[in-house]
Amino acid sequence: MTPELRPVAVLGGTFDPVHFGHIALALSVRDSIGAGEAWLVPAATPALRAQPVASAEVRLAMLEAATRDIPGMRVVDVELRRPGVSHTIDTLEALAIDHPGLQPWWILGADAARRLSEWHRSDELRAAIHLVVVQRSGIAHFDQAEACSLGLDPLRTVVLDVTPPAISASEVRRRVAAGEAIGGLVPSAVADIIATRGLYGAAPAR
Repeated sequence: MTPELRPVAVLGGTFDPVHFGHIALALSVRDSIGAGEAWLVPAATPALRAQPVASAEVRLAMLEAATRDIPGMRVVDVELRRPGVSHTIDTLEALAIDHPGLQPWWILGADAARRLSEWHRSDELRAAIHLVVVQRSGIAHFDQAEACSLGLDPLRTVVLDVTPPAISASEVRRRVAAGEAIGGLVPSAVADIIATRGLYGAAPAR
């Protein structure tokens, strides 16, 4: 870790919706790297994945409801306040300005880390980003040697074996649309928002 800057664990995504897997992963990485906080950064318009189903406003509301009572977890809406496509390099630059005393450590799955060359301003990104690469079940093993082969600085790359709950946002949306229960997959406050607003095909609450 950079000694003069305080580390924070940062997990970006669409969070459509946020679920217990997201929360567990961010907190596990936070504790593993000795960070003071875990930040969840929702994307407005993602560059390399399908567009969110729920609006930015609603996804932010779900995130804030999910994390309200979790110490050391924070929602940062920097990408939602910026127009256009959400690019990680732009977010890193914005965080450096807004939080000069902190060092964000960006959490990526091994599969995403292998695709960094496809990201916007990828050379600049690899030169600036501090990464925590997490293993995921079903994904080929990732190690420091591979990180170096991808152009990642070993001093700014941590590889962790983390096993968060096997939950996906797409499965939550599928269950909601099918009228199935989502207890245990998302915080109760998030389930309430989904039901109240009739998200993902749910029958609106009356």
